[in-house]
Amino acid sequence: MTTKLIQHHSHFGAFQAEVDDGRMVGVRPFERDPDPSPLIEALPEAVYSKTRVMRPMVREGYLARGPESRAGRGRERFVPVSWERALDLAAAELLRVKSEHGAAAIMGGSYGWGSAGIFHEARTQTRRFLAAFGGFVDQDANYSFGTALKFLPHVLGSAQAVTGPLTSWSSIARHSRLVLLVGGANPKNMQVAKGGCGDHTRDRLDDGACPCRRRGHQCEPGAR
Repeated sequence: MTTKLIQHHSHFGAFQAEVDDGRMVGVRPFERDPDPSPLIEALPEAVYSKTRVMRPMVREGYLARGPESRAGRGRERFVPVSWERALDLAAAELLRVKSEHGAAAIMGGSYGWGSAGIFHEARTQTRRFLAAFGGFVDQDANYSFGTALKFLPHVLGSAQAVTGPLTSWSSIARHSRLVLLVGGANPKNMQVAKGGCGDHTRDRLDDGACPCRRRGHQCEPGAR
């Protein structure tokens, strides 16, 4: 059996999928990534997980009674339907809501982490579609630091403290004697990025190694 290598990308970084007979059996990190995330090792199992939703699912009561089935929300099971049926249901409901309540009754927000690509980002495509449909209510800011975007300008004058540019870890290591972290610095936070990345660079915060050594620089001992 010949293993095919298929280039792919994820929020955990670029990789090559090992595919045997149409099935993903392993991953190989992007060869130019100096510190690939081990999170990519979970991808083959995630693709075939029993918890993955493989088909469109619709609430059982909605299939039987449509929008009049609101009383069953949160209690009824979901059943699989074909993509054709799901698209017909979604189109009919959008037309009904727009006709009865106007575009202001349609919420166009989406978390947006569904794809590592930019064009395929769920939020972008939802906005494009609903704008062409006649308009929608959008969301402001984001889920990650949305509150900071609103109150920091009143406290600091801008939201730069969360939007950047920020001080690099290597600069902090070179010029600091003591760094106080409230809540810690979880290494996995440096392995995940919206849209992914092909070059993970992990600055060493706790092993005494020079964080700049890949550039040929050696930090002073007191700055490590």
